[in-house]
Amino acid sequence: AAAVASAAALSLQSPFLGEESERSLPADMSEEERKRRRKLAHKFHHHNSDALSATKALVAYDKVRDHRKQETFCNEHRLHSRTMREMSDLRRQLLRILTTPPSSVAGAAADKDGFLPRHAVAAIAEATAAINRRGPRGDTSDKNPKDPASVALEPGSPGESALRRALLRGWADRVARRAKADEAARLNAAADKDEDGGDGGGGRTKATRYRPAMLDLAVFLHPTSTLHRTSPDYVVYVDLLQTAKRPYLAGATAVEASWLVDDAPALAYLSSALEDPAPRYVAAKDSVVAFHQPHFGKHRWELPLWPDALGADNPSACGAFAAALLSGAVSTPMGDLRDRLAAKPSVCARPEGRSQRRVVELVASLQRRGVATRAALA
Repeated sequence: AAAVASAAALSLQSPFLGEESERSLPADMSEEERKRRRKLAHKFHHHNSDALSATKALVAYDKVRDHRKQETFCNEHRLHSRTMREMSDLRRQLLRILTTPPSSVAGAAADKDGFLPRHAVAAIAEATAAINRRGPRGDTSDKNPKDPASVALEPGSPGESALRRALLRGWADRVARRAKADEAARLNAAADKDEDGGDGGGGRTKATRYRPAMLDLAVFLHPTSTLHRTSPDYVVYVDLLQTAKRPYLAGATAVEASWLVDDAPALAYLSSALEDPAPRYVAAKDSVVAFHQPHFGKHRWELPLWPDALGADNPSACGAFAAALLSGAVSTPMGDLRDRLAAKPSVCARPEGRSQRRVVELVASLQRRGVATRAALA
C-alpha cells in the first residue's frame, strides 16, 4: 500500500511550496499563527527521504474528505493543491487496478500464487477502505479505517527500509556519495577552474558536497531537503536540478552502503574471496560465508565487505565448517572435547592445516559427503 502511494507521489513534481509562499500570507496575520504555519509546513518531512516526504503528505491528504477542507489543508501545510489532488486521483486509480487487475494480467498470474501475495492484497484492501472511508468489508460503520501506508512510512520500520531499498533498485544509476575532505578539495579546484567568477559548479561554499556514482561533478542537497541535518554518506536521488547557482539533488533518499551490492548489482564490482578475513561459519544462518571487497560505480568507491555463502564443493567452506564443528559452534557437546584435541579447531580453516594429515582427511570427508552446514550433517 505504501509502495502504491509512493508511486503516485513520485509520478508528479514535489508538492511542497518554497519559503516564498509565506510572503503571500495576509499582512495582518499574527506572529503566533505564522509560527504555527511554519511548523505545519515541516510536519510531513521524512528525515530519511525527501521522496517519502511527498508520500507522507499524500497519505495525510487522503484522510481529508471535504474538498474545501483539502484546500485549507494544502494552504496550511504549504502544499500545491492541484498537485496533491492529481496525486490522490492517481493513487486511487492504481489501487483500483491492483484490486481488479486487467484480465490479461490476471490470466498471466493465474498459474502462480495469484496476482499479488496475500499480505499485499490485504494491505491494498485496507488502503482502499481508508481512502473511501469504508470498513474492510465495504460497510461504512468504521469512521476512521487505518491506512497501512502510514505505518510503513514510520522511520526505522521494516516497511520504510523496504521502500528506501525499492527506490535504490529503481534508480540504481542515481546514487551519490558524500564527498570526503580530499575529494571535496578536488571538486572545489575543478569548479574554480571551470567557472568565470560565478558559482556555477559549486565554487567556494561550505555546503556539503555529493558526488554522483556515474558523473564527474559536485552536487548538493536541495535547500528544502530534510537530509541536511544528517548528511548521509550515500543517497539515491530522483533527478538533478541544475540552477544558475549550482546543481541540486531532487528527491534524495538516504541509503545504506551495505545495500548497494544487493540492490544495485550492475554497478558493483566484487573481488575474489578474501583470505583475510577467512571464511567462517555463521550459526544463525547455518552457512559458511566468504568475504569479498566490493567497489561501486565509475569512481570505484570501496564498500563494506560483502559476505557470500559458500557451498560444500568448496574446500574452504568445509574447512571453516570443520573448525566450527570441533569448537562446539555447530553442536554444543562437541565443545567439551575441544581441550582434548591435539591442535586448536581453527587450524582446519587456516592454510597450515592443509599440511596436517588428520585435518586433510576430515575436510576431504566433509567435502565428499557435501557437508558444510548443520542441516547437511543431520
